[in-house]
Amino acid sequence: MMKKNMKNSLQIKEINHGIACRIGNTIYYNKSLKQYPELFKAILEHEKKHTEGFSMSDVFLDLKNEEIAKFKRQYYRFILQNPSSLTEFLPCWKYEEKLVWNPSIAILWGVLLGGLWLIAFLLK
Repeated sequence: MMKKNMKNSLQIKEINHGIACRIGNTIYYNKSLKQYPELFKAILEHEKKHTEGFSMSDVFLDLKNEEIAKFKRQYYRFILQNPSSLTEFLPCWKYEEKLVWNPSIAILWGVLLGGLWLIAFLLK
């Protein structure tokens, strides 16, 4: 299913994995999100705020995540009931034959791995 939002000229497409993301002028969302209408709406509002490319404002938007804060219980329930949503936490994946990356998650992975390396280095 594909919808076109004329106001922002965003395309909205269903996928079978992840939670949601914006790549250029397209928002991809897991079709199972429709079972959680309030969460679905909040996630779409969040994704609409992302830029078409990538900027640090996108990272801060993901860190704040204000739109989804009210629905954290639904968010975690969605993740637990839909294991395919865990691909959301990978730094890169494939959409429509293109390899894409999520800078926010890549930074998070870098911080986590760097922290683990630092701990291991200090424990030597």
